[in-house]
Amino acid sequence: MAQVHARRIPALPQGYKVLHGCNLRPRPQTPRTPRGPGRHGTLDRVKDSLSYTPGTADRPRVSDGTATGLFIVFEGGDGSGKTTQLSLLADALTARGYTVITSREPGGTEIGEKLRDLVLSNSGDPVDARTEALIFAASRAAHAAQKIRPALAAGAVVLSDRYIDSSAAYQGAGRSLGVESIVDLSRWATSNLLPDATLFLEVPPAASEQRVSVRGTTDRIEAENTQFKARTHTAFTDLAHAETTGPHTVIDGSGTIEQVHERVLAAITPLLAQRSLPRETPHQLRRRCEPVGRPPSA
Repeated sequence: MAQVHARRIPALPQGYKVLHGCNLRPRPQTPRTPRGPGRHGTLDRVKDSLSYTPGTADRPRVSDGTATGLFIVFEGGDGSGKTTQLSLLADALTARGYTVITSREPGGTEIGEKLRDLVLSNSGDPVDARTEALIFAASRAAHAAQKIRPALAAGAVVLSDRYIDSSAAYQGAGRSLGVESIVDLSRWATSNLLPDATLFLEVPPAASEQRVSVRGTTDRIEAENTQFKARTHTAFTDLAHAETTGPHTVIDGSGTIEQVHERVLAAITPLLAQRSLPRETPHQLRRRCEPVGRPPSA
């Protein structure tokens, strides 16, 4: 009869157990942070990357001795008079000796203008809501990095026709993608660059519609229905009062162009007084504005 040799299994360290002849370490029973849908919590990490709180760390201020300009945005529905008032303010500030850079959204840069043609054109393939929102965000990212920040660093006054509020109103409310989500997306795209002042030109929707019809040309978004425009108007008003995208001033956009311009100047003048922005002297202005070939003034 064959002899059977029994092999003694050594004692296992505490925390191990034998299962089918294998030594397995038990999983640590430590609490885990809840994760959102998606593998490895990807959605949570994306949400974290798009989350911002208001702050001034992303752009130098006058108080730290670094040259900084002034960033002013004109907002409002189509036909509110934004473009006209921005042009008038640019002329007025230039006449006072300020260096003024004007821009618009979507657009403002070479790539931004190409994206503008793509997203606003009435021809071509339809653009779904999320694609539209991302195109606007891409244009804004280039605008902030390539044009606005360099101009502010040089001490200029930057006037922009539309910015974050427009995306929040048109894509967030108008397209029902969520105002907060679109604001977070834009703040991520611009590295949290917020305006020093946003001027919301408030005009009744019926008056805006009349102005657009008189103008005679409409882009793809201007051609949207009445319900869409009502949602965007409400969103613009709510954003102006909530100030989640920086300080806002609500300006009555009714009346003559000159009357609205005076209201704009009244809103901006105190802000200019708080800043030590570089300005040309009257003599420098005269020299710059003299026709070529004319002897310089004494």
